[in-house]
Formats: sequence, C-alpha cells, structure tokens
Amino acid sequence: MLYYDHDFNCQCGCGRGQFDARLFLFLLELDRLDVEVKKISSAFRCDKHNIAEGGAVNSKHLYGLAVDIHVLKDTETLDKIVSAMDKFGLRALPYPWGYHVDTGKTPVKCFDILPYLKN
Repeated sequence: MLYYDHDFNCQCGCGRGQFDARLFLFLLELDRLDVEVKKISSAFRCDKHNIAEGGAVNSKHLYGLAVDIHVLKDTETLDKIVSAMDKFGLRALPYPWGYHVDTGKTPVKCFDILPYLKN
C-alpha cells in the first residue's frame, strides 16, 4: 500500500498532523508480511476531533503515537500483527473493526515522518 501524509492527518479537515516513524515502519512491515490494511480510520487527532471521537483525555492519537487499522481478524493476520508490533516495540488493543496500535509506555516524543511523505 502506498501512504501519503493525508492518510495520517486529522480526519476532521483541520489539516493538522504528525505520525510517529515507528508506526509508519510497522505499517510497512504489515505490507511486507502481506497483511491487507483495509483502512486507517484514525492516526493523528486534534483536540476537537479527539473529543468528538470519544477519545481518552491523553490519547496517543493527540501526539501522533497511535493508529487505528481495519484488518481481517483471523489467526494468521493476528500472528503477523504481533510479529510486526514486537519488532517496533508497539502494543495493540483489539476492537470489532480491527486494532488500535500505539507506542505504549515508550517516550511521548513523536519522531514525525509526515515531512518525508508526499502530499
């Protein structure tokens, strides 16, 4: 899958965004492992959008340190996701639509990849 900066910007249309390099590398690893990411429903969120989504007060989305991905939820896909998460020190929370993946308790500093992606 080819990713662009708008894939990771806030979905409310405010134009704000940042996205951690570890999460970007995680998504590239999923591609390498042939995991089909059907949709990225949320990456960076501004404060206003986070409230509208019912996000946590200190959500990792506010800092570009989380991504919500829609994928098949079968054993083979889960094994590949766990492998990719382990490679980059990430954690995931399962939801009916897929997974919320974030940087966990790692430093809150975002190593922003968006300046390097095409519009």
